[in-house]
Amino acid sequence: MAEQLEQTLLNLLVPDNDVIQQATVELKRMLQDPAVIPALCQLLSASSKPEVRQYASVLLRRKILKANQWGAVPANICQDIRQNILQVLVKEPEKSVRKSLTQLIASVGKHDLPSNRWPELFQFVNLSILNNDPAQREIGMSIVSALSAIAFEQLKPHMRPLLSLCSSALDDQQNHFVLHYAVLTMTNLIPAIGTDHLKPYQAIIPKVMNAIKTLISADVEMAVESLELLDELASCEVTILTPFVKQVIQFALEVSGNKDLDNEISMKALSFLITLTKQKKKAIVKMNLVQPILAAVFSILCDATAEDEADEDEDEEVAKTPSSVAAQVIDCMALNFPPEKFVSSLMKLVEPALSNPDQFHRRAAYLAIAVASEGCADCMRTKHLKKLLQSVYAGMADPSAEVRGSAMFALGQFSDYLQPDISKFSSELLPLLFACLAKTSHDSGMSRKDIIRTYYAVEMFCENLGRDILPYLGQLMPFLMNAVRSAPTEGKELAISAIGATASAALEDFLPYFNDVIELLKTNLVPSEDDKLDKLRTQAVDTLGILARTLGEHFRPLANDCLTLGLNLLNSTEDPDLKRSAYGLFSAISTLLKQEMSPHLGTIVGYMLESLRSVEGLKANFKDSNMEHVLHLFDNSNENEEEEIDISDEKDDFHTDVSEIKSVEVENSYSEEKEDALSSLAELASNTGSAFLPFVDEVYKEAFDLLDYPLGDVRKEAVLAVGQICLAVYTLAQDPCYPNCVTIASNMMSAIAPHLMEMVKEDENREVVMAILDTLNNLLKEIKLPFLQAIGSATPIIAVVKDAFQEKLKCQGEEEEVSEDDEQAESDSIFCWITS
Repeated sequence: MAEQLEQTLLNLLVPDNDVIQQATVELKRMLQDPAVIPALCQLLSASSKPEVRQYASVLLRRKILKANQWGAVPANICQDIRQNILQVLVKEPEKSVRKSLTQLIASVGKHDLPSNRWPELFQFVNLSILNNDPAQREIGMSIVSALSAIAFEQLKPHMRPLLSLCSSALDDQQNHFVLHYAVLTMTNLIPAIGTDHLKPYQAIIPKVMNAIKTLISADVEMAVESLELLDELASCEVTILTPFVKQVIQFALEVSGNKDLDNEISMKALSFLITLTKQKKKAIVKMNLVQPILAAVFSILCDATAEDEADEDEDEEVAKTPSSVAAQVIDCMALNFPPEKFVSSLMKLVEPALSNPDQFHRRAAYLAIAVASEGCADCMRTKHLKKLLQSVYAGMADPSAEVRGSAMFALGQFSDYLQPDISKFSSELLPLLFACLAKTSHDSGMSRKDIIRTYYAVEMFCENLGRDILPYLGQLMPFLMNAVRSAPTEGKELAISAIGATASAALEDFLPYFNDVIELLKTNLVPSEDDKLDKLRTQAVDTLGILARTLGEHFRPLANDCLTLGLNLLNSTEDPDLKRSAYGLFSAISTLLKQEMSPHLGTIVGYMLESLRSVEGLKANFKDSNMEHVLHLFDNSNENEEEEIDISDEKDDFHTDVSEIKSVEVENSYSEEKEDALSSLAELASNTGSAFLPFVDEVYKEAFDLLDYPLGDVRKEAVLAVGQICLAVYTLAQDPCYPNCVTIASNMMSAIAPHLMEMVKEDENREVVMAILDTLNNLLKEIKLPFLQAIGSATPIIAVVKDAFQEKLKCQGEEEEVSEDDEQAESDSIFCWITS
């Protein structure tokens, strides 16, 4: 069978789809034959072709993936595998094949560890790591790394000897791969660390730092992967880093500021600073490290080049340069450190940079105060606003386009976060904004980013100006409407968005422009194959929703036409942004039509449920791209197996299943589609009353399941949605016409209350926890005693509030006592205000 199997595997590599499909069918058939395991073993040691040996290794590992699969292999074959596989690995000349073999060895080791059926494995590893031959040490440590990646639970009893092995390996001065595998092993072992292992693990940290320094000068990819250890420790086991906070911060600053290093390494070091800032903010303040960190990071922000700016211009959502990640560090610091001290330290850097002849220093100054405005809003608006605005005015007139764009970005951020105080300067600001708007249509040299930032500033300022915008409507609206008629596509999109913001501020005083705006929007709602025009259509639909909410009954004559428009959109597109905009339009229309939406609710809810269940936008990046189609051979390979599956193994199978996956990416558009579907469903439940009852069980179940979604923004919307749906059902339950709602509401509260109380303590995302606290507050306020009874008593609520004030919730980072003299970050003050 081995010869036929080898030919079949080779056929998978032929550049002919027909041959590949035929080979795939044949291979699936062969994989059902018990004789395939001995045949794969034979190919591992006997085939002369490395690609066949690699395929054989991957396929064999997949055949013994689960404990019940390994248990079904005859004992004599299992023993042959144990006896031969280590020597096959030693003799294998190809690195890619050795990597697959170590993963196979790790899978067998995972199954055999609990019963100690393979003592030779650890003997082999120990001898290899102590061997004088660097290649042998690399093999030994590669096995430990692979085993720790999938079997850290099984390795817990062996933690001390494993840490000793890692310590020895980290002394290796000859083979960088040994160092790399040792650091990866320590990263993999983090979830298994118990209190007994903290000190032995901590003792190795200095060696880890030296190893990472060596790897940084040796190999970019190994360096970035090794730096992940510090990030994981800061996220999951920050106690281990506590004695080394100062050293690791100095190390991260040294690495991130080294211009000779690859950008990926610098960005990873900066990312670690973000994580550590969130987790050890008090320690950083007490060690007087805020100023050194800020100075170093600001220096990186100043080192941006025109090339950096061009890179960022491609996609603002993706941080591609050290300077863009440096801005994120400053943002994080502003959110987590006491604002008075932070703003004072920041201004010492910003003020000289504003007058620096280097345009990138001036640009950095505006970016720094822009990103700091959210976290230090109260401090900046009450003590520094006039001075900051004077600086921004100067920046808007700067000869450098990069500086002007950054100043405009700062103004947009100020308009968003420094309310209401900034609105007092409208008489100064709006003429300057109008002048900048005029440049967007006449200055063909303006970059895409500068145009975006100009409209962003106008939109944010107008949206938050409220009724004070009325004196300027006559000047602003004709310009925006003209831009929609004649500007390039991107300019039209931005102008439409600004019109929505203006309508939100002006309310019924927007009516004189309403009909003209609707006609303009209609011209941009035509289906197109052009992606840019699709973005324009998305913005037009979003603005329709804003107008529906803003103008209320004045919009009602268009409500049914908008429903038809939204349904046609969903029926004709898979674009997540268009679907998201349609959902927002439906929820806006529901504020007008209420139960009149009943005929369409089934269709609308059906689309939204599809979005909640969708896995679109999730992309697995495989470590070996050639292995991806081989792994899919096993998608249905166990359909006819009759073996009883050991459920105790299921929790560990995931780690093995993804061992071929390097990373998983989530496209923002698809996660935003889920978020908007959740918020729209919640609003439909509130606005349409009893018409929503046929769908409430299914919608509630899907929203509840998303409370555990990996992305924080989706969890946040799920929290708000389950709370809103529960409240909508409880409201109906007060009407005798809906007696079944009493039971539904009771069941919802019984499920929601304990889950949210657990999440508020354990979720690491502040925004999610704030949404939970807000939801709990609303449910207690509206439902009162029944919801309190679902919680059990007031005691857990009081305990959560106390923990929030003492900053002991997991999302608040380090667990340290808060004294009355300790200054808080503004975000913590807001957090505690919500809990109160």
